[in-house]
Amino acid sequence: MKKSYLWAISLALVASAAFAGTIPADDPNIQYIGRVDCSDREAPLISWPGPAVRANFTGTSLKVTLRDEEGDKGGNMFNVFIDGNYDEGHVINCTKGESTYTVATGLEDKTHELLLAKRTEGEQGNTVFLGLELVSSAWSWTTAPR
Repeated sequence: MKKSYLWAISLALVASAAFAGTIPADDPNIQYIGRVDCSDREAPLISWPGPAVRANFTGTSLKVTLRDEEGDKGGNMFNVFIDGNYDEGHVINCTKGESTYTVATGLEDKTHELLLAKRTEGEQGNTVFLGLELVSSAWSWTTAPR
């Protein structure tokens, strides 16, 4: 009985890993809007206020990985909007260095749209976009918002 229980737990962990996915910043399905320095496609640099990262994803949750490069504590802020709902967006307050931030949880398992836009001024320094993490391995992109 104990052996079966351990086998079931192992299978559940493997299955959950199979449904998780990391999408690197250089994935061609990610759209960069505005003044984003993409000379390093694996680490696009966002300095000015207003530039955005846009992607469609399929899954129930989403995380973004950013590296805030300036200041003792970081300090850049990003607006996060899911599915064009601009009334219920939230803000990421970056900490200095590389961090992964949860931007959506408890979503219906279907295709969603992410819009991530820098809201702080250039003197707050640079932030590097490093990619996305999602709970489903499905990934999609369309050029028109849903």
